[in-house]
Amino acid sequence: MVPAQELIRTKHCNSILAAAFGVEFACSRASDHARRTWKVVQTAAGPAGTFADFDHFVFFSYSDLHETDIIPRDLPTRAIAFFAWTTFAFGAYTFQSRSAAWWHVLDIDAPNPALIVPMPIFKPYGQSTMRQENVMRETDPRALWFIRSDGGLGVPVVGELPVLWHGHKDFLRLDGSPRKTIKIKVNWPGYERWEKQIRPMSDKGDNSVKRLANLVANKVNLFLSEHDINQGHTGTNPRYVVGTQPGQISARDVLLLGIVIVSGGAAMPIVQLRDGFAFAF
Repeated sequence: MVPAQELIRTKHCNSILAAAFGVEFACSRASDHARRTWKVVQTAAGPAGTFADFDHFVFFSYSDLHETDIIPRDLPTRAIAFFAWTTFAFGAYTFQSRSAAWWHVLDIDAPNPALIVPMPIFKPYGQSTMRQENVMRETDPRALWFIRSDGGLGVPVVGELPVLWHGHKDFLRLDGSPRKTIKIKVNWPGYERWEKQIRPMSDKGDNSVKRLANLVANKVNLFLSEHDINQGHTGTNPRYVVGTQPGQISARDVLLLGIVIVSGGAAMPIVQLRDGFAFAF
């Protein structure tokens, strides 16, 4: 049996989260979700247990035993899926495969990692490791992906929002409660950290993924417009300079893939450049 951490690294080393925030981040989020789920499953199973050990549990969690090659089918394109066991709710984070099983999409393979915009991950409470760990215990380790109804990934940050697979479902906390406000933090390469607050829940009670995607896309668009080189912001990383000249990045070049929750009240966008984008450097 392949050790759990080795299997997790194999699954996630070429993923979107690895390209955006680093391999260690992608693997730690997957491992965190796996251990939380393992604890719930073992508690529900009682003293007899269900699996011999964590390694076996993780292997079967990535496997659809109803498929001959154990790969779940009819999920979002290139999904790295983890079986939902008894922990799922019929919400924004769960998807049903061809075998009628339910899965969490923990990550997605990156066919072109160079197009993913890398951002240093925000860490709550700076260098206080203990406080960070306390916060992360209450933080949802799963990414929320903006998956289109055709199974493709991502929405433009300018222009019309496409129909989303789970667009009508609620954006909720890990405990199932609604989020009234959340800060969107952008650590664009070569620029100062930037953040803006959004209200995922409208005054009329709309707390949908569609609303969230639209709000986050608008904030990413705002960041790009405020940091255009024509506004006097040159940036320190020539590869990711924001602007409208060839090789520079404008809002029309950017696709919002989803978000990751980084603290109880903050999230970071997962951003990709359009297919065919030509870097100047």
